[in-house]
Amino acid sequence: MPLTEEEFDRIVGELKLIHDRDLFFIGEYDGEPAGMSYDVAKKKGYRKGELSWILESNTAANAVLKKFGARRSKTYRIYEKQL
Repeated sequence: MPLTEEEFDRIVGELKLIHDRDLFFIGEYDGEPAGMSYDVAKKKGYRKGELSWILESNTAANAVLKKFGARRSKTYRIYEKQL
C-alpha cells in the first residue's frame, strides 16, 4: 500500500534528523532535489555507506564510487522490450 503524503512527510522529517550535515549536500533546482555530493566521510571516521540503485549506465556516479574504493554488492538490471 502506498504511503499517504502525511506518512511520507513524517518519514522524510525523521530522516533529516539522522543525516550528518557535514557529510553531504543536496543540490536543488527550482526548489526540487537535483543531486547530491558526498564529502568528508573518511576524515570523520566513516568506513561504510550505502548507495542504492546506481544504474550500470550511470558512468559518472560509478566512476566516483570506484575512486572511493566502493564495492558492488548487488546488481539490478532494467531490460526494455518493444511490445
